[in-house]
Amino acid sequence: MICQNAITCRDTLIGDHSILNLGAMVGHDTELGTYSTLNPGVNLAGYVSIGEGCYLGIGCSVIQGIKIGAWTTIGAGAAVIRDLPAHVTAVGVPAKIIKTRKETE
Repeated sequence: MICQNAITCRDTLIGDHSILNLGAMVGHDTELGTYSTLNPGVNLAGYVSIGEGCYLGIGCSVIQGIKIGAWTTIGAGAAVIRDLPAHVTAVGVPAKIIKTRKETE
């Protein structure tokens, strides 16, 4: 689902059942995994890879070339400046991991 005022640039790949909420912006050459959610005002720079089932909180930003592992949660307003593994929760500026989950949760 792509909501009002969401913007995608060239060569973006959006997985099935994903949501680009109000005003989300997806940079060029970016991949958004299946079942992922970009909440309002999320900004992804170019060459970003978002894994399956990721949840990006309102107003967070991800700089160019970052890889975020599957089923990772990014808190509202976070600034992701380093790759993040799968199954974690990261918050803050810059984003830091505060929780790690088992794959089966």
